[in-house]
Amino acid sequence: MTKGIFWLIDGQLLCFKDDTYNHQRTWETLPRDVTGGMPYNYYPRDRVESKRDRALIYLNHNICTETVIAGITHEFELSGVTTDVKIDGSKHYKCYLDE
Repeated sequence: MTKGIFWLIDGQLLCFKDDTYNHQRTWETLPRDVTGGMPYNYYPRDRVESKRDRALIYLNHNICTETVIAGITHEFELSGVTTDVKIDGSKHYKCYLDE
């Protein structure tokens, strides 16, 4: 079970397993062919947290689908882990889909 941050870019998950949860710093390290020259907050993004034997997926309300949840579960190795999903519609996680 891992934790970290992710974006959904053109239907594909871009995941980073780390403890920082800092989207902006991570985005700034990526090449332009990944970012498309867009700012870090353009695409829907959020995070996975874990404590003991539980995981919590914070998920932008625009991308809350079973397919996305299954992809996150796979990428962050959450199979067999008690996992909750919290829809995160906060202003902090706004993206182009909110415009």
